[in-house]
Amino acid sequence: MTNETLSILQKREAIERGLRGYLNHRHIEQALEHWESKYGNLPSFVLNRFIHEICDTEELKTHRKDILKTVLNEMSKVEKQIKSHSVEQVIEQDLIENIELKTNLSNAFFYFVRAVVANIPAPDCYDFSSDVKQQLSSKGLRVRADRNLQDFEFLDVITALNYPVLITVLYENYCIYYGPAKADSLYARLKNEVKNEFPQVDLHQLI
Repeated sequence: MTNETLSILQKREAIERGLRGYLNHRHIEQALEHWESKYGNLPSFVLNRFIHEICDTEELKTHRKDILKTVLNEMSKVEKQIKSHSVEQVIEQDLIENIELKTNLSNAFFYFVRAVVANIPAPDCYDFSSDVKQQLSSKGLRVRADRNLQDFEFLDVITALNYPVLITVLYENYCIYYGPAKADSLYARLKNEVKNEFPQVDLHQLI
């Protein structure tokens, strides 16, 4: 970023602060009007010419270098503030997007698991659920044994890193209970549904 990215108002304010220690209020206003009418839309390197023109008394001539240095310093401060603010905005936007991605991923995960469970006949639910929980525990996952597979309290303890683990265990058990053909058909359908419902989600993070 360079000073050329500063607005006329930002430059004017920086110049005003830089001149305060050398000119009185009336002379500062005159200098600013002169700068805005003649140099406002020009690059910052013309400041040297501007300072040379307004420092037309013997006393001010001896301070030209100091005045220029002070004005440039004020310009630099504004530039740094803008740059810092821009970085903060980028960080904030990244955080928002990251939260949105995580939320979409978890929602897609809940959707997928609940859809699989919804396709399990009621008489098989208890045994199917017990088998899944036992396998998850054997893989080192701490799960809520007192909750149903589709319950938020059960799913919420599964971290995003382990989403594929649960979905794979569900698939393996669905294959055992109802055969690979039905499991493949169900998962293919749910993949398409997730793509349509959550287009931002990368399916590789689930399966």
